[in-house]
Amino acid sequence: MTMCGTSARQMSNSFFLSASDQVLIAARLFVADFLQQLVMMLIYSRSIRRDFQGFFSMMALIFDLLVLFLCVVLIATVISLKVMHVSHEAAGGEEEEELELYINEYGSFGPSFVTLWMGLFGEGYPENMIPQYMGNSLILFFFIPYMLIGKFILEPIPVALLEHSYKHSRSHNMVVDRLVEKEALFACFVCMHTHK
Repeated sequence: MTMCGTSARQMSNSFFLSASDQVLIAARLFVADFLQQLVMMLIYSRSIRRDFQGFFSMMALIFDLLVLFLCVVLIATVISLKVMHVSHEAAGGEEEEELELYINEYGSFGPSFVTLWMGLFGEGYPENMIPQYMGNSLILFFFIPYMLIGKFILEPIPVALLEHSYKHSRSHNMVVDRLVEKEALFACFVCMHTHK
């Protein structure tokens, strides 16, 4: 009797799921339903499709702007390595902490490139130039033009180019949509006129 009761209990456990398994299955079904609705919305929503088409048409421009930014920062990094080169002997009376900060930011290519990349967009300014300015005030002739190029040329012009490209893509798609709608309406009128 006990053996039969245990086998019946084991069989009933194998046919029914535990609470954690039920929660897991319900979560998977919810995620699958959400993804299906998201895909259907992307397929059938004209405005979302147009947004994605506009974004994909801007990819070449985005890549070109990224290459431009990288070239500007690369040139500035090479100049900074030549202009802001420091050694322990040249530092003289500077405190050891400031010297380490100076060497860590502009002592090699990698940290200098990252610091100037952030500085191009105004991040870390003026903290990233203070150790260099303490050593030599002529460093301002490097930092001020660099910051002005970043603020007045490399920020507004790419934003305007991207906005223009996006608007051009959207307006082109709107014209195509209107032409398709007019052709469909014309075909509808032709069908109604021939069936009279």
